[in-house]
Amino acid sequence: MARRSKAREVSAGGARGPTYGDDETVSLNYANLLIYRLQKALHDERGTGAKFRTSVVGKEELAQHYRLELSAGAVDDNVSACKETLKRLGIVEQIECSIENNVAEIEVDGCVHFPVEQKLMNEGISPFTCMCTHLINYGIEKSGNLQTEVTKIDCRDHHCKITVLLFDAEPTFVDDDLGLPDSGA
Repeated sequence: MARRSKAREVSAGGARGPTYGDDETVSLNYANLLIYRLQKALHDERGTGAKFRTSVVGKEELAQHYRLELSAGAVDDNVSACKETLKRLGIVEQIECSIENNVAEIEVDGCVHFPVEQKLMNEGISPFTCMCTHLINYGIEKSGNLQTEVTKIDCRDHHCKITVLLFDAEPTFVDDDLGLPDSGA
């Protein structure tokens, strides 16, 4: 009798996670191994600067693939929609986000990608990207004139706490008279 693998799978539209084809299914262990290898290679090449190259990974793909409706001016509604999508797809068991004084604190429990972070930590590499946080950030950014930057990721015992800085997308200048000579423009 053939042994059936107990590995979680990523399948189309189901509660076990996303895919990009209606009938395609891949082992979650395989997908996480690929994610780990890519993150490790990027970290080996870029060091801690790798986080700036990965900050967009996953957010638009999930939002568009699952037709996530996000609205301008609705930060709380957008964050809630993102959280519910991640839970509904089975990517996380629980996710919370609180925003205060231009800082978002995101807490994730039971993420299917935690093994990637664990493997990186076992290699001495601090976690530098979180696809779940990227989706939350996308919701925040779509709500208005805000940009986001992950500043800290702390992972332990299948729980991650991520700190995100929020700032105006368009810089504002308090005093544009710096006493510099006119450039003639």
